[in-house]
Amino acid sequence: MAASPACELVHMGGGVGQDVRPNEAVVAAIVSSFSTRKTRVVILTELDSHANMVVLGRFVTIIRRTGRSVDVQAFAEDVPTMKSVPLVDAVVAHDCPCTQTTTLLIFTNALYVPSMEHNLIPPFIMREAGLIVNDVPKFQLESPTTDDHTIIDPVTNVRIHLSLQSTFSGFPTRELTSRELNNIDDYTKIWLTPRVEHWDPYDDFYAEQERSLIDNDGNLRDNDNRRQKKRRVDDLLSEDELFGLSEVRGWICQVRPG
Repeated sequence: MAASPACELVHMGGGVGQDVRPNEAVVAAIVSSFSTRKTRVVILTELDSHANMVVLGRFVTIIRRTGRSVDVQAFAEDVPTMKSVPLVDAVVAHDCPCTQTTTLLIFTNALYVPSMEHNLIPPFIMREAGLIVNDVPKFQLESPTTDDHTIIDPVTNVRIHLSLQSTFSGFPTRELTSRELNNIDDYTKIWLTPRVEHWDPYDDFYAEQERSLIDNDGNLRDNDNRRQKKRRVDDLLSEDELFGLSEVRGWICQVRPG
């Protein structure tokens, strides 16, 4: 018998024929924000390989509200349904302790849950965005290198060092300051998620691409027999769309004092 889904019903608002269903790991993270009091001072964006969507807490700067939302229903009578959890595009700042520089990190198609203090991002999504995600801790490797336990952007060559909180890998992030918002072009920006208008974690495209690399004997196909991977670009987003002057002015009004 197939396992019960994590959500009874997830409804996408503001779109036509669009359904997004957070998986069990995402639902558990959101539900826990109701009953667990957060006391951490350093806010981590945590890598969560079990989640199928990005989940952002309160310490982010919203770039755009997509107008779409989902209802998250857990299978527990004592847990309330979260109605109309908004899908947003957002940005956070990462201050590198090694280079003393600040990089702006962009999320798209993320669930926004202000009752949470930390953020969750699946490594799968970051790899789809073109990033190199080395998520094995250095101490678990026989011959670790500087690039191990880091996230690397091949375009900008920025390296984000991961740390461990218990057994969870993550990196510190925070909201943007007014100064950063007023000088947005002065900072290196990295997309942590694909530059697309919609994200469908249940798209068969990913499984098909993986299957296409293995032949009937379970061996890796040679390059000549591999199917060319095609990225969807019909709803590609640009930095200009998300970082326009009018939007930046709007963000400044949303920044909390202090």
